[in-house]
Amino acid sequence: MTAWKPCDKLTASDFKTSPVWGFDLSREGQGEDADETWVRPYSFNSVPETTDLLFVGAHLHPSDGESRLGAVTVRFSNARPCVEGIVLLDPRYCAVTLHEEVVPVRERSYVETLIPNARHLFPIRYDAMVQIGNRELPLRGIANLGW
Repeated sequence: MTAWKPCDKLTASDFKTSPVWGFDLSREGQGEDADETWVRPYSFNSVPETTDLLFVGAHLHPSDGESRLGAVTVRFSNARPCVEGIVLLDPRYCAVTLHEEVVPVRERSYVETLIPNARHLFPIRYDAMVQIGNRELPLRGIANLGW
């Protein structure tokens, strides 16, 4: 049986079960209050041309020095992965969109509301690996709040 859950209920242990989770609208409206926010594990045998948003388990290295498991959000376009955001899972779920590795101004208050002392976490260095068939695609970068 495939595991399904709302994306904001993802935990670090989910990424041990499956390193990639993604949206699948075929489940929408099929009991259990499933809607467009629900995700399931994904795996790929070949590099996809395009995808909807995927959540890839990542190591986050905040500037406060306490490395933690989290995720990056990735979308494939023209068979290339593009990191679109980071997801903090601890102390609570907080998905943040990035624009050229900077959190947009409109999302900064959201981050500060969910994560006390968020300014002490940023910049956050992230690294992840997407396994596709025999290939490993590294995803690395730095998320900044831009203050």
